[in-house]
Amino acid sequence: MKRILVAGAGAIGSYLAERLYNAGYDIAVLARGRRLASIRREGIVLETAEGVSSAMVRAELSCAGLERADLVLLCTKAPDLGEILELAAPCIGPGTVLVTLQNGVEAPDEVAARFPDVPVLAARAHGFFEMVGERVRHVGVEPSLAFGPMSSAACPSVQAFAGVLSKAGIAHSLSANIMGDLWEKLMLASTFGGLGAATGLAAGPMRADPAAWTMLAALMQEVASLALKRGVQLTPGCVARTMSFVQGFPSDATASLKRDLESGRKSEYANLTGAVIRMAAEAGLDVPAHHHVERMIRARGLLP
Repeated sequence: MKRILVAGAGAIGSYLAERLYNAGYDIAVLARGRRLASIRREGIVLETAEGVSSAMVRAELSCAGLERADLVLLCTKAPDLGEILELAAPCIGPGTVLVTLQNGVEAPDEVAARFPDVPVLAARAHGFFEMVGERVRHVGVEPSLAFGPMSSAACPSVQAFAGVLSKAGIAHSLSANIMGDLWEKLMLASTFGGLGAATGLAAGPMRADPAAWTMLAALMQEVASLALKRGVQLTPGCVARTMSFVQGFPSDATASLKRDLESGRKSEYANLTGAVIRMAAEAGLDVPAHHHVERMIRARGLLP
C-alpha cells in the first residue's frame, strides 16, 4: 500500500493524513471550503503533547486527476458518508482497500453495499481530536485504532493495513470482534455526546453532578441491552469500563456531537443517540433514558 486517499479532512482524517505523509506515503486528501484552502496554503498542522508538526499534503475537491488508491480511509462524519463515497469512487478499483472510521455502527454495511467487490475494514478510533481554527489538536487519551475485516474477503488486507499503521507510528490492534468494538464506541459516543448536548456539561462537571453521572450509566446500559437484543456480543463489564474511561477524560473534554449541535453544524445525532432510539424501536426495546435525553436536547433548541 503506497497511494492512500484520506476522504475527509476533519480532525481524525487530518491526524491520519499528517502521520502517514510524514511516514513517507503518497497521500491525497479530499476536502472542501475553507479546509481545502487552508491545507493547500499551510498544509495540515497538528498539535499534540509532543509539540506541533505539519504536512504539506495534496488536497483536492474531487478525485479528478488522481490515480487509483491502494487504501482509502473514509474519515467524514456519518451523515456525509454517502456523498464522500461517490467522490472517492474514481479512486476505488480492484486492489483498493476501504476503511470506515465513522462513529456509529452502520457505516461498514453502507460501504459494503456501495462497493460489494471491494474489501472493507471497519475501524474504531480512540482519542480526543478537535479542530481549533484550522489546526488539529489532540488531547488526553493516546490515539489508537482497533480494526477488523467485515468479511472473509477482507482478511488478506488486515496485515497490509497493520503495516501501514506501524510504519506511521499509529497505535493499533486487530479486533476479533470489530462489531462489538463499534457498539462499545457507540456506547461512549451516543451517551457522552447526547448527555453533554442535553445538559451543556463537559466531562468534569458531568462527573461532579450525581444526577448526570447516574443518567450516563443508565444510557450506557440501554446501549448494552440493545446490542444484546441485536445479537452483538459485548465484552463483560463494558459499561463499567466505559464509565471508567470517561473518568479519565480532561475536565473540559466534550464530544463532537455536543459541539456540533450547540454550534448549529451538521451533526451525527441521527447516527448516534438518534440511532439508538430508532434501532431500539425496531427491536421493540424501551430506552427511556435516551428518550429523556432527546427531550432535553429539544428543550435546549438544538434539534428541529
